[in-house]
Amino acid sequence: MKNINKYQIIIIVIFISALLINFMPAIKFPDHRISIFNLAISVLFLIGILYYSSVKDGTALYGIGFVATLVIFVVNLTENHLFDYVVLDVLANIQYPLYVIFVIPLFGLNKLLNLSYGNFSLIVSLLYLTILAGSLLKYKWKVRNTSLLILVLLFYCLPFGYYGMYLDYTKGSLLGYLSMIIICIALAYICKAFLFVPVLVVGNLLSAISSLYFIHMMDIKEDWGYFFKPFRQTTIFFIIFLLNCIPQWFVIRSTGRRDRKR
Repeated sequence: MKNINKYQIIIIVIFISALLINFMPAIKFPDHRISIFNLAISVLFLIGILYYSSVKDGTALYGIGFVATLVIFVVNLTENHLFDYVVLDVLANIQYPLYVIFVIPLFGLNKLLNLSYGNFSLIVSLLYLTILAGSLLKYKWKVRNTSLLILVLLFYCLPFGYYGMYLDYTKGSLLGYLSMIIICIALAYICKAFLFVPVLVVGNLLSAISSLYFIHMMDIKEDWGYFFKPFRQTTIFFIIFLLNCIPQWFVIRSTGRRDRKR
């Protein structure tokens, strides 16, 4: 119990530090620059959350974090309409304390993404959802290797399909597609050998959602549809997604379990 209390104190200290350091950049973004220091403290806080989830059940907190950050994203999308109604205007203001508590400590990660606060909140919601899934698997359903499971799901949250299409469009390079295939094969091996196949299914869905989101944002910023004609960007993505599932299927078929039985 004493060890758990130490973990809680450490997490609280890192949380407060990340909140104070990231507060001004998060409030004034994009006018205020996000520094490497902001990125470092947010990475440290994320590592702290992941480690804490491996030693104590924080399912309720992660669930609240997921819902809160999703609310911020939805309110940000609809706030222009909400302000037309007094009651909904009050409801919209709930996003600000939620933003301070659940998003700002991780806002340094936005140095890598450069997204608006609403869109970044959606990315943070995926992080909380991934950690929530790992916590449920470990503490509610008694699944082993929880830390590895969370790490694998976090990797799957990366938009592999979008990255491949983006490199193809901007540089005419197939390196993004190759990287996607290699990384997903490695993740498929880990899922089959050390975890279980449903993790691979959930992971691919997370990656697809992430890619579709970034494809949508790219559609808003730039007219890149001509590059993939006669198909639409989303059609190309789903073709890439299905093709990428083929080598993963072969890995699943050819890989055995690596659990040690004692």
